[in-house]
Amino acid sequence: MTITEGYAPLPKTDFNEPDNLLESESRSSAVDDTSVHEESAAEGGKLRRTRNPRVGTKVSARAVRAILSKHAEIASARHEDITLLAAVLGAKDNVDDLVAHIISTPRLTLAGTLELDAIVKAAAADPFDAVAVAMSYEAQSKSIWSILTALGLLDGPRPSKDGDASVAIARAAGKFTDEHAARLDAVKDLARKGN
Repeated sequence: MTITEGYAPLPKTDFNEPDNLLESESRSSAVDDTSVHEESAAEGGKLRRTRNPRVGTKVSARAVRAILSKHAEIASARHEDITLLAAVLGAKDNVDDLVAHIISTPRLTLAGTLELDAIVKAAAADPFDAVAVAMSYEAQSKSIWSILTALGLLDGPRPSKDGDASVAIARAAGKFTDEHAARLDAVKDLARKGN
């Protein structure tokens, strides 16, 4: 007994006919978004499902409007604010990359902003405390350095020694004014998804 016993053969289709060709193409384009791959017999011959890379996700009109709105908002910002936004997000400082980063990241992290705020508050009280606080945030010093550079309070690359970087960050935090805080707040607003 064979597997095909008891089953009628499928009718033959002439795929050279235009109607059947279009029909077969529409059927093949409506492929399931998963496909089955058979592994080698050495691995046990298991079947596994994987996503078909050709099947895309649908983008709603609302999502497109949000992307275009965010692009227009960032494109109309000052170049200095775009540079500061890139420093805060840890992204490239061109409009397209910033929009892609903001829209595609599920939960944005504004790197170094909370730490910088703590260093600025310490610098207002005592410059030596600011150095100690800056040293406690050595892991975030690269992002803090980027923010202070974008604000114009630091210049050049971050020193390789963490202690030197912390001292420079503390000194720059001592020069942090209300104008700098307002610029940072404006950039935080620019980083919001739903403006």
